[in-house]
Amino acid sequence: MNKRMLMTLAVALMMAAGPVKAGQHGAGDFAFFLTNAFGTNDSFVPGAMGAGENGSLQPTYNVGYMVSDSIMPYGGFAQQNWGGGTATMLRGGSRFYLADRGDVRLFADGELFIFMSNVDNNDSIGLVGHGGAEYSFSSNFSIGARVGLALTDNDAGNSQVTLGTADVVLGFYF
Repeated sequence: MNKRMLMTLAVALMMAAGPVKAGQHGAGDFAFFLTNAFGTNDSFVPGAMGAGENGSLQPTYNVGYMVSDSIMPYGGFAQQNWGGGTATMLRGGSRFYLADRGDVRLFADGELFIFMSNVDNNDSIGLVGHGGAEYSFSSNFSIGARVGLALTDNDAGNSQVTLGTADVVLGFYF
């Protein structure tokens, strides 16, 4: 999906999210959110999903459920064709909302991810922790950013710790 199409989709979904009003999502809400929403590089997986010379990372599509006002487990998926093959990333984690500041919510999240590639058969597994903030335009739409720390281990036996992983998050709640 190219950036122009993604932006058009994001604007259409924001318009459908409802009028701007104070409100937060909470217990019982489902979430659909995009991480790497604008195709940023995912530096913690070398060569993953087109990072580096292969292009920009495709968005990761995530689905979550607010089990309480402050806890949301989620799972995600991304896939990209590159280098004559296919790369797939699966992730699962949980977000913990720490504090409300009006329409801004601070959060921490943790993920386990698995990256599989049939190009070089150099699969990876990793753990990632993020801290971030999310601004709610309405009870149905938010935009946020997060930064974090990642530990990655791949089939080649190379472990890597990366500080400063970052991405933009677009969230839709219903």
